[in-house]
Order: sequence, then C-alpha cells, then structure tokens
Amino acid sequence: MTKQFRISRNTTINATISGDVNLKVEKEVIYGEKVKITLPEKITFITNVVEIPYTLTNEGCFDTNVSVTFTINNTLIKRNYSIAINSQINDTLRLNLSQGLYTLSYSTPFEHGECLVNVQIPSLSLSINYTRILHAGDRSNVTFTITNEGGSAGTANITFRFMEMEFTSSELIPPGESKNITFQIEVPDDVESGVYRATYIFNDVERFIEFEILGISVDVRAFLDKEAYYEGENATLTLDVTNPTSEDLDLFAFVRLGEYEESKDFSLSPGETKLLTFSVPISFKEDRIHYSVYSSGERALYINSIQVREKGNFTVRTDKSYYNIGENVLLEIVGKGNLTIEAPGFTYEGYIDGATSFSLRLPELLTGVYEITATIDDQTISYPIDVHGYSAKIARMQLDKERYEKGEIVRANVTVEAERDFSGKLVFRVIDPKGKILETKSIETEFNEGFNDFSASLNITSNYSGYGSVVCAVYINLSGNTELLASYAEVFDVEGFITLQPDKDTRIVDEDDFIVYARSPTTSKLKVDYLISRFGMFSGVPEVNEENSDVETGIKYLKIRGYSDIRTKIVAYYNDFEISDLDENSLSLLYWNSERWYSLFDYVGEKVPNGPFVYEAGRGDGFVYAVVDSLGTFALGGNIETPTPAPTPTPTPTPTPEAVLGITSKPGIGIEIPKFMLPFFKAFVLTLYVPEKQLETLEIPGTYTDITDLLSITVKLDKNTYADFWISKPSSLPESIPSPPINLYTLVEIIVTEHNTNEVIEPKEGYIEFRVSKDWLNQNQYDPSLVAMLRWNGKEWQELRTEYLSEDNNYYHFKSYLPGFSIYAIGTKLEKEVIPTPAPTPTPEVTETPVQPTPAKTTPTPTPLSTPTEAAKPAFSIVLVIAITIAAIVVIGYALKKRGR
Repeated sequence: MTKQFRISRNTTINATISGDVNLKVEKEVIYGEKVKITLPEKITFITNVVEIPYTLTNEGCFDTNVSVTFTINNTLIKRNYSIAINSQINDTLRLNLSQGLYTLSYSTPFEHGECLVNVQIPSLSLSINYTRILHAGDRSNVTFTITNEGGSAGTANITFRFMEMEFTSSELIPPGESKNITFQIEVPDDVESGVYRATYIFNDVERFIEFEILGISVDVRAFLDKEAYYEGENATLTLDVTNPTSEDLDLFAFVRLGEYEESKDFSLSPGETKLLTFSVPISFKEDRIHYSVYSSGERALYINSIQVREKGNFTVRTDKSYYNIGENVLLEIVGKGNLTIEAPGFTYEGYIDGATSFSLRLPELLTGVYEITATIDDQTISYPIDVHGYSAKIARMQLDKERYEKGEIVRANVTVEAERDFSGKLVFRVIDPKGKILETKSIETEFNEGFNDFSASLNITSNYSGYGSVVCAVYINLSGNTELLASYAEVFDVEGFITLQPDKDTRIVDEDDFIVYARSPTTSKLKVDYLISRFGMFSGVPEVNEENSDVETGIKYLKIRGYSDIRTKIVAYYNDFEISDLDENSLSLLYWNSERWYSLFDYVGEKVPNGPFVYEAGRGDGFVYAVVDSLGTFALGGNIETPTPAPTPTPTPTPTPEAVLGITSKPGIGIEIPKFMLPFFKAFVLTLYVPEKQLETLEIPGTYTDITDLLSITVKLDKNTYADFWISKPSSLPESIPSPPINLYTLVEIIVTEHNTNEVIEPKEGYIEFRVSKDWLNQNQYDPSLVAMLRWNGKEWQELRTEYLSEDNNYYHFKSYLPGFSIYAIGTKLEKEVIPTPAPTPTPEVTETPVQPTPAKTTPTPTPLSTPTEAAKPAFSIVLVIAITIAAIVVIGYALKKRGR
C-alpha cells in the first residue's frame, strides 16, 4: 500500500497498523527547501510615500527560487527571488497611500501572514493675524497660527519679509494642536504713505499680505516769479509746502539748476503750510529747476522740476504744469504773426495778433513730459508739460529655480504694479546664454490699479550652458501703437547641450562671423561653449601679429570649447569692409596652441604642434574654412596689403589729421569697432538697455574697474536703446591733444554706440562714478579734496563738476557729471584751477544720495573730506522720475554675468 503526502516543512509522520499485527511507526521527514519572510507586525508612516522593509531568509538545504505575493488596498504585487542556501535578501515595498489604516497580506509557497500599515500624515493650515493699517514709526506684531489637522506631528517653516526686515522661524506642531509664530515689525518713521507688500514663505510656498502705511508726506506746489527769463537773470522759485499728516515733520528742501544748489531746513506742524523762496541764477544749459523735499532722515518725500523758459518775441503759457490724461489744457499764446502749434493730439496753423487762447484735450499717453511746440515766423518755443498717464513697473519677479537643464520648464511668477487700470499684454521671453530668444509667450490681460499677479511656464531649449534670462515686459496699445511700460530680467543658470545624429553635420555655432559644424559616428550629446570677438584679449589670447604668427594681423577670434574632442568644420566669414586693407589671398584660419598662432592651411593632413589634426582647409567666396579633430581658439587673419606707390616727382606732405571721435567703416558682420581716439593698453565693451528718458546705470565689473578705476556710468538717452559702451585705458596722448592741466592719475576713453551699429550716442544727462587710490594720493602728498575729472571737448580740457561720495580702505570714491562722452583725465587740480567757477557764497560740501522716493532703509551720510563752515546737507542730482521702471540687462563681452538681487 502506498500513500502520498505533500509537505512544506520538516514533518513527523506517524503510521499505525492494526489487524493480525498491531504496530505504530513514527518517522521524521526533513523538507529540503524552506524560505522564511519577515515583516513588522505593525508599522506607522507620516508621509504619503511608505517604504515597508522585509527580509527573505533561505532556511532550507538547497538554493531556492521563491515567489512572494503582496496584497494591499486592492492592489496585487508579485516579486520573484533566487536565494542561495544560508543567505538572505533585504528588500523594500514602496507604496503611495493616503491617510488611513491598511492591512498588507503576504504569502509564499511556505507561509502567509499580515502586516498593519498605519499612514498618519501631518496636515498644516495657516491663518494670519495682523493690523493692516499702520502709521510711520509704529511697531506691530504679525502672528501666524499653524494648526495640525493631520494624524502625526509636522514641522512648520515660515520666512517673513517686510521692507528690509526678514524673519525666519520653525516649529514642530503635534497632531490636533495649534501654535503661534509671532514677528514684530517696525515701520520706519519717515516712510512715505502707500500700500506696501510683505511676503511670507510657508513650507516652500510664497504668498503675500499688504499693509496700508499712513506715513509722512507733503503737498508741494512750485511757482516762478516770471514766465520767461534772460540768460544770467535770477529767478525766484517759491515752494508752497503743506503737511497733510497728523505728525510734526522736520524737513529740508533742496533746489538745483546747473551749478547752483541750495537747501533749507524747516519744520511743519500738522496741517501747517510754509512758503520757501530760492533765488536761482538762470543758465540755459539746463532748462528745468529741480526741487525736492526730504525728511530729516534724508528720505525723499517729493521730487519734481519746473520748466525755465527763455524770453522770446512771443509768450506761451498754460493754466498749470501738471495734467492727467483726458484733461483739457488751456493754452494761451501772446504774439503776432503766422502761428503753428504741435501738441499731443492737437495741431494748429493760423495768424494771431495779440493774446490768443486754445483748449486742447490730452489723449491717452504714457506718464512723462510732453512738449507743446509753438512757432511764430522764424522763432520756436517748446513748452513742456507733465502728464500723468499710463505707467507700470515690475514690482517682483521670481523663478521657481536658479538652475535648469535643457528640456526643463521654468516657471516665472511676476507682480506688476499699475498706476491705473488699462488693457495690455505681458510678454515673457526666454533668452539663452548667447543672447538668442528661445521662446516668447504673450498674455493679453487687464491690468488693475495696484498689484497684479501673473505666472507663466516656459521651455528651456538652450544648446549652451551658462547664464540665461527670462525677460518680462508690460505693453499697452495706445492709438494703434504698442508702447513698452516696464520690463525686468531674472537670470538663471542653464545646462545646455546639442544632440548630434550619427554621421550628420550638425551646426553647433551659427553666427554671422563663424559657423561651426560637428560630426559624430553615433548619437551623442555635445556640451559646447563659444565666444566670438574682435579682440584677442576678450578670448584670453594675444592679438595676431607678425611676431607670433606667419600673418600680420587678426580680424576676428573664435574661442570654442567642448567636453569631448570631435570632428569639427569651422567656417569664418568676412566682407569687403573687414579686409579693405588686407591681401585677400593671404587670409587664413589660425589656431592658438598656447605659444603661437599656426595657419591651419599649412598643416592639411598633419597635426598642428600641440594642436588638432587638420583634415582639410580652403577658401571660398567671402570665407575660409578648416576641418579639424578638436576644439580650441581660432582666428581669421591675414597680411596687410602694400599698395604699389605711384611715381611722383615731388612728394606732397600730408598734414596730420586732427583726432576725431568716430567709428571705423565696418558695417555688416558682427559688432562694429569704434575708432578710439587714443592708442590703448586694454579695451572692453559692455552693453546696457537704457529706457527712454530715464537714468539707467551700467555697473562696471570688478575686473574692468581694476583696469580703468571706473565704478559705474549712469546715463539718460532720448529713446529706448541697447547701447554698447566701448571703454579703453589709453596708453598715450597724440600731439594734437595737449596734456590735461592736472596731476594725472589715469586716462579713460568712452565711446557709446547703438548696439551693433556705428551710430554714436550722446547722453541727455548722466554721470560717472570712479575711484582714486589712497596710496597714490599719499605718495604724492595730494589733497583728496582736489580730485577732479576733466573731459576733452575737442578743443580744450573741460573740468567736470565732481563730488565726493565715500571711501573704503584703499580708495576714495567720486562722481562727475557728464556733458558727453570723450576722453577723460582723472587726477588732482593744480594750485591754479583749470576752469575756476567763482561763487558769491561758500557752498557746504555735499554727498550724493538716491533720489527715488522708495520705501527703503536710508544710508548714513559719509564723512566729508574737508569740514564745511556749516552742517553739510547732501547735494542731490534731482531728475523728474517717470514711473516706468525698466531693469537693465548687462551683457559683458557677449556673455551674461549673473547678478544677485
């Protein structure tokens, strides 16, 4: 008799025989395979993502293949393992579960069991308690109440920012409990009235609240004693200042026109009005008297200017100087003759005899200064009026990350502050490290007065690594024309690459000057970077010359590097202007091997010393090319063509030309090369976007400050312009320019052109901030109060108005006001001043401070170099601030430099 048994473990078998013979037999059977699974009986998690550990142990006599089945929340999971004898496997079951209690069932051919899984997630909610309306000087608490409605403890992280204050706190909140986090803010005592935003970040999500601040403010009206003046006359400016607040105010007023500056201290009790008068000498080098009122803490409360008009054969006047769009301007013209008038939305032609009145309604305009131009016979008067129209600014812009890879999405959050309601559009542009626009996204929307929040998702498709930017711009459509109101740029770091297809030429550089192709036998990703310039110094290599190469001069340079060597074809393009003085047959593509420039034409089929292998090289119509096996620094160069001299019996001497500021005639490919007046040690170019009729500052990078001692250049231009600032450190002066009459510290030359053109730009106004070494002054025993900047105006050296700003351990910092760009000499005045400016009364030494009335912490006034006879008040360069803020995008040597914000 045979009986079969199925066992899964070691088993004892008892057999009983009865009948003629009664027998009981016991036999132990050893099971050869056995795998044990071990899990915790109960496990608790505080996140949605749970990781349940388990162990499989082979307790049998053989290597074993085993299948494990898990069941949880109606989900079946099956896993297979091979386990050697006397060994074990540790693994983890990863699940995404919502809050609750779950039963995890598990089974193998050898056993089965259950595990309780408890998911208890913290759920944090936030409420804020704060006083929305505050007064200047108030202290107030902002309380964040965090409640945990989840099943486990959670950590609340809060960062709170208001004005220049920042607070951070972190609290662990048990389940079912609430905790308060309180921050105390202090409103500056001289803050301007307005609505101010505070931002808070709660567990990585940023939001905001708003405070209405009843700060200090003043109402100001300005009057002149006459409608028009002659040059050299004194105008009496009257400021009518009223305190509309409930606080006592200590103030001072500041007035400037040209070289004239004056400040007056005064106090106002609540509701009080005072009249301040200033006698201003008229100079029509400037046509607006700038006036402002500041708190005793030097915060600007009111900034404006008033037009000074020159006397003529007829008179133009309006009922007031400041208007809102849609208002009627009451215009009166007193004169006789044929009159033409041009004004915003209004024209007139006719004959008048005596006082004649006109009424013109202002159309929709941007905020700014507009001119009413009146002409009688051969005389024209331009009469400016201030118009409060449409304006906006980018109050905040933030990207979700600082670093991206090609193919990722950048999410931009923007807050636009509008002065009034309008219909417009918000445009986002993604710009790669080479300045190329990768994507543009436009949002047609309604902007409401106050703060408007927007967001956009944009694709990063950059082929190149480096610093790119997201530019946000606000536009409005006025009378069929699209007008820019504001723009801002936020910089990000990007990791780019180019995908190469097998055995296909792929463009990895595509510019007017150079095109570069790469070829790979397989599909691959190439990370590459490049820089194209007209000067070798920008690429960190010497200029091509006859001492370091077989040709005499270089035309343009390409520095290209990648993370792998690859077969590459480089094509350099040129035009007739670029080679006007060169022998075209001598043009060659050169390679810099760290010691010398080598012509690739001379090494076809060979390897350049310490350089690439050259497969082929040649010339075409307007280009030269070479195919090499690696990247590096290349140049297009050639020999200067020597003209055949014409025989002449008597050579005619050629007079030495006068030095003239200008541009070499090289339009066409790439950037234009300014013709510096002076030979130079080093030169560089910086590009800045300057919005129309606004002061915009170009910060000089530290490396270039070390060359020139310039800190920044601030300019106002007539139109929205991308401007190239060509700056050099001259090595000498030509005989045609006399030495500057100062103790010379350094020379600097500045030329400004429209970006990539030969059109020279001159500023409407501006200034340069520069530094002078303390060691140089001390070694030569020069008085720092005599530091000056001189400008060559084409005929003579002209001393610029120069002010002391501050100092550090090694340098004094100064500011000089610009009448135009040219050659500048920095040094100290001689005992006899270059251009003495007599003054009837001593003027206190002054310090420049910001003019925009923004709610920001003030900076202490630096100590003057010499002690004035009375308490010094800061001298302010006042301009009419148009409420359109456009951020500058600075491109340095064709590569963006990342800035902190």
